[in-house]
Amino acid sequence: MVKVLITGANGFVGKNLVEFYQQKQYQIISINRQDNIEDGLLQNPEFIINCAASIYDYQSMFNTNVLLVNHIIEHMKYNKCKFLQIGSSAEYGKKSHPTSESDVLEPVSFYAGTKAAATMMCVSAAREFGLPIVVARPYSLYGIYEKEYRLFTRLYQALKNNTPMVLCEGYHDFIYIKDFIRGLDNLLFSNYDMHGDVVNFGSGVQTSNYEVLELFLRIMNIKEHQIQIENRMAKSFESKTWVCNTDYAKSRYDFITQYTLYDGITDLITIYQDRNII
Repeated sequence: MVKVLITGANGFVGKNLVEFYQQKQYQIISINRQDNIEDGLLQNPEFIINCAASIYDYQSMFNTNVLLVNHIIEHMKYNKCKFLQIGSSAEYGKKSHPTSESDVLEPVSFYAGTKAAATMMCVSAAREFGLPIVVARPYSLYGIYEKEYRLFTRLYQALKNNTPMVLCEGYHDFIYIKDFIRGLDNLLFSNYDMHGDVVNFGSGVQTSNYEVLELFLRIMNIKEHQIQIENRMAKSFESKTWVCNTDYAKSRYDFITQYTLYDGITDLITIYQDRNII
């Protein structure tokens, strides 16, 4: 039986991975914030997927985003397994073009900086020590189990309950979580030599927050709402260009998204309603 260790198993990506591999009847070792990573590593997993990340807590960012990765790399020097690190498109910083894997990393937040540092550690360790490590950089993920403060969840709740909400300007390359999980699985079982490979995962299409709202209104068949639109960016480090160059994922790993944004939102709303989650 395939044995997979998933860190951050209670998080957005982690929960989706656990469900995905449970359906495949894999043996899953779940590691969460309160757990000791060593307890999971001692079970000698064949694959390690690091979904753990600290995004807003500056006190824990370095330990979670950098030191944990270093601990896993040290384990791999003496144990045979494949390591899949979940990076972030935020590592690129502000660019005026679709970002590709060869672009220089110019992070503009401490979170992005720690994620970029982790990527560099993974890439350099893979090359120096010949370790099977690959980094997957998702763009703007959405889907079931995302945090309540994220855009899609907030929009759905506000429209469903007809409650007020402020919607700021924003531009993203949205990728549905089901597409991303499928992409991660492709990486894990790829026959390519992936010692230090970095792969972007996005749709290749940039969409504004306002366009997302219009899709929700159309799919939910809502005519009146209390969404207040403000023509400003919510955060200073956000960019008006945030889109993935998908060429490498497509040419090397034959990966393209199966869900359009319309299809993904429709599927997500169906899941919300079927599970009565929010």
